Amino acid sequence: MADEGPSTSGDVRFTVPTRLKLIVTEGPCEGQIFDAAEMDACFLTLGRTKKTKIHLKDDSISEKHAEFAWTGSHWTVTDTCSSNGTRVNGAKLKPNEPHVLKAGEHVALGDETIMTVELSQQSLANVSLEWLMRAHFESSCQGLEAGGADKAREMVRRCHEALDSLMDPAAAVAPAAAATAGGK
Repeated sequence: MADEGPSTSGDVRFTVPTRLKLIVTEGPCEGQIFDAAEMDACFLTLGRTKKTKIHLKDDSISEKHAEFAWTGSHWTVTDTCSSNGTRVNGAKLKPNEPHVLKAGEHVALGDETIMTVELSQQSLANVSLEWLMRAHFESSCQGLEAGGADKAREMVRRCHEALDSLMDPAAAVAPAAAATAGGK
C-alpha cells in the first residue's frame, strides 16, 4: 500500500493533501505560522475578524479577505473581493479567481502583511481520518464550484459551515446540553 498520493476505496478516490504552512514574514502579525494540518482544515478563510479560520490583526486586511483551499491536487488562494487586494509574488489576483500556490511564493494581503508559502508531502500515516475526509469533501465541492459560478460558490461555503459544525464536538454537545437542561 502506498503511503502518499492517490489511494482508492471502492469508487471513491482519496488523495493525501499536501501540507500547507503559511508563515507571516512581514506586517503586524510577523512570526505567526498557520499550518493547515495542525488546524485540521482543507479550506481556510483569512481576514481580520475572528469569524475567519486565519485571523490577522491588520487594519488593511478585509473582514473576509481571502480563501486557501485544497482542490484535490493542489492548494489555491483566492481573493474574495477584498478592499486592498491580494498579491502573489507582486502580481495582483483578480477577485474570485483561484491561484495555484507553489512552495516559496509570497502572498501579500492588504498593505502590510506578507506570508511565505511552505508546501510539503505528507504520508497517509501522518494524516487524520477527519482531515482526509475534509480533503475529499473539499475537492468534491471544488468540482461542483467549477461547474457553476456564484450559486455553487455559495453552496460550497454553506457546506463548509455545516461540516465545521458537524465536526466540532463542542458545537454538537452544547445544543444537546442546553436542550437537556431546559427539559428538566
